[in-house]
Amino acid sequence: MISLLRSSAVALHLVPHHPNLGTPARNFSAFAASIGHRSNAFRLPFVAESTVQVAVRTFKDMDVLTKRCKDCYFKKGDDRWYVLCKTHGRHKQRQRLPDERHFWII
Repeated sequence: MISLLRSSAVALHLVPHHPNLGTPARNFSAFAASIGHRSNAFRLPFVAESTVQVAVRTFKDMDVLTKRCKDCYFKKGDDRWYVLCKTHGRHKQRQRLPDERHFWII
């Protein structure tokens, strides 16, 4: 296991090659062979420069639920009603739960 780590570190130019450590592993990567300079070996051209934000359709908390199109339907779960839609994700609604502070006895 140590020899595998040592040979991969030598192949990636992380540590210099010493003759008493054995022969360095042969680099089989065509990408690494095309790069001649060591500083470019650590650069990955396939990694995106910036992060991409993915839009997620979450539920709207509503007091009164309404069906907004013909594909919307009601479903009950977790002690609240939901409106789900197969065609438009923006139609998703859920029943707003009452604030628990209204039930406190002071």
